Amino acid sequence: MVTPLTTDKGSVKDALGTLRPGGGTAIGSAIQVAVAQLASIADPNSAKSQNYAMVILLTDGTSNTGIDPATAAGEAAKAKIPVQTVGVGQRNQTTMVQGRVVDGVDEQGLQQISGATGGHYYYAAVEAQLSKIYSDLGSRIGWVTTKLDLTVPLLALGTIILVAGGLFSLRWFRLLP
Repeated sequence: MVTPLTTDKGSVKDALGTLRPGGGTAIGSAIQVAVAQLASIADPNSAKSQNYAMVILLTDGTSNTGIDPATAAGEAAKAKIPVQTVGVGQRNQTTMVQGRVVDGVDEQGLQQISGATGGHYYYAAVEAQLSKIYSDLGSRIGWVTTKLDLTVPLLALGTIILVAGGLFSLRWFRLLP
């Protein structure tokens, strides 16, 4: 894991800057680590925590190391944590990059992961599509603060109390306040 859960965007950017591409894609391990982090702060029996816990998996390849992605997806489903999967780049094709064989996005595997966990699968071949995906994901993980004006209900309650007090005063003391 590069960084623990945090709201500090600066530390996340710094941590991401230290990443270097390697020779493997460990989708199952990534899901397992993310679910463990989220499960440590979320109560799976609370409807409120389920609204906040979500994994977003962004990959350009096929899982070729680590634990089986289906096993990790099962752990996520058991913890009631949806996994949103995003495939980026070449679809199901093997290409050569700097003399290395690189597998394309395993769309079927990503669809199975998202389907098993209650998430959605997205695919982006170009940056514009990825921006739309980020926008959609942002609407799923954000929240909106709504102001509720209580003036009228509180005014009505105050009026009822005032009238009731006046009626009791008139009944018992023959006086109005």
